[in-house]
Amino acid sequence: MVAYSTSKLTHGMINMICPKCEKNISLFSKTLNSFGKEKKCPHCQAALYKTMNFKKAMALSIPTVLAYLFILQPIFSIVGMHKGLGLAVLVMIVSQCSLRLTIK
Repeated sequence: MVAYSTSKLTHGMINMICPKCEKNISLFSKTLNSFGKEKKCPHCQAALYKTMNFKKAMALSIPTVLAYLFILQPIFSIVGMHKGLGLAVLVMIVSQCSLRLTIK
């Protein structure tokens, strides 16, 4: 059986929950951003793997693209920023929010 947990937004930070000990792990922590497929939970030392939740990614991408086209793109053009920069940041945020941790 494969246990998994998704990311969540708490106190302005994107956190993931360890599927074994159910404690928060920051998405930007050294543990989750180390090289290699296998990650270790800093609390219980369980072997964790990051996988993509494609349903969540697709559900988040539609409102993200609409918000970019109608809200952010005009703001970027007024401020003078490159329009592609805003889209790149939004794609990165959606992909990071669509990750989930699994244990095998």
